[in-house]
Amino acid sequence: MLGACVGVGSGVAATLPENGVGATVFGNGSQLDVFYRGSDSGIWETSYTVAAGWTAASEIPGTAGTAVSAPAVDVYRSGAEIDVFYTSTDGGIDEVDYTDASGWSGAAYELPGTAGTAASAPAVDVYRGGAEVDVFYTGADGGIMELYFNDSWTTPVELPGTAGTAASAPTADVYRSGAEVDVFYTGTNGGIEELDFNDSWTTPGEIPGTAATAASAPSAVVYDEGSAVDVFYRGTDGGIRQIVFDESWSPSPYEVPGTAGTAASAPAAVVYDGGSELDVFYMASSNALLQIAYSDAGGWSGPLVPQPVVTTPSPTTVTPPAPSSPSQPASHSRPRVRVKLTIAWVWNRLSTRVRGAHAFRFPAQARIALRCDGRGCPRQVLRAGRRQLPSLWRALERPTYRPGDTITITITQPEHLAERAQIRIRAGAEPSVHVLR
Repeated sequence: MLGACVGVGSGVAATLPENGVGATVFGNGSQLDVFYRGSDSGIWETSYTVAAGWTAASEIPGTAGTAVSAPAVDVYRSGAEIDVFYTSTDGGIDEVDYTDASGWSGAAYELPGTAGTAASAPAVDVYRGGAEVDVFYTGADGGIMELYFNDSWTTPVELPGTAGTAASAPTADVYRSGAEVDVFYTGTNGGIEELDFNDSWTTPGEIPGTAATAASAPSAVVYDEGSAVDVFYRGTDGGIRQIVFDESWSPSPYEVPGTAGTAASAPAAVVYDGGSELDVFYMASSNALLQIAYSDAGGWSGPLVPQPVVTTPSPTTVTPPAPSSPSQPASHSRPRVRVKLTIAWVWNRLSTRVRGAHAFRFPAQARIALRCDGRGCPRQVLRAGRRQLPSLWRALERPTYRPGDTITITITQPEHLAERAQIRIRAGAEPSVHVLR
């Protein structure tokens, strides 16, 4: 999996101590692991599998009293090892690691040359086909520092052009089929800055539309089968904001429904369930861990508190239930999304193109996902909220569709049943449309 192995801290200023969250996927994609700094300044962990649900939180041995930052997490050595990094009390970057064979490594190990240099939580990625671990953090001068491991650790160096520009911890992803490293952080004007590496580092630049909107460090994840980068951060109203890159940045940040006023830390994002689910974790003001989740089929859900499964023994006596009227099926308890979507086509015997599209009465909190399957299809799923619809329509107009291609449209809205339809491209005829239930 590319990207997603990151952790970030809580405040815009790159100051310590701080709370926050790190998350990754382990066990060949079956296990979701979430780490955070506890009230005793240790690193705590809870994990999730479909079979067992959430586990009770437990502290990583040897970390109590040692952490002054949020953790950052990666999965290394072909999926066999979890590495957890955090800033320690002496301002250095500490590491503990886990394998199924040996458990946790015990006392934390400080990365060489980092003592007294870190002013934020770290971020981590796995690069060069899994051979290299890159660690980033904000240094005392407000620049982004990097060191990496490939059989041994290098000395920390500052990324060019970043001195004095960072007001938060960084986050990192690996993009473009493993060829590119992207680093994001909140700049001094409250916007999200980005620089990337592909043989050399680019100059930092601000993501359009983010100026003065960020109240935390960002978290970046690669989604849509590697085609898109999703960046999340806490907005000035305490909600979780999202902006997406898919060859260009979405017009403006979008607040995830239901999150306004709920976030007291930066988020951490991870891709789960074979790439079909996007999970975002963050801390509430009560220090509770919160989770929101997205899928193209169901849209956004949450926030909710990840809870361990508790089995209560059944009583030995059974009380007959009181008579009641038959209940309606659960699916009837929510209204269905209602959106009128029109698409104009031009076609001939060999190909079909979209000439234009428009959505009528598209709800403010609704999301649309378009998946195309066939020879003329783009590889990625196209996704948008109401503000991103113009960009979505332009993307829909670019391909030349071939007979037999299908386009599946899913429109979701919180507390509503999704609306789905499938368009089939035909030779020498207008595409056919079938509503899916």
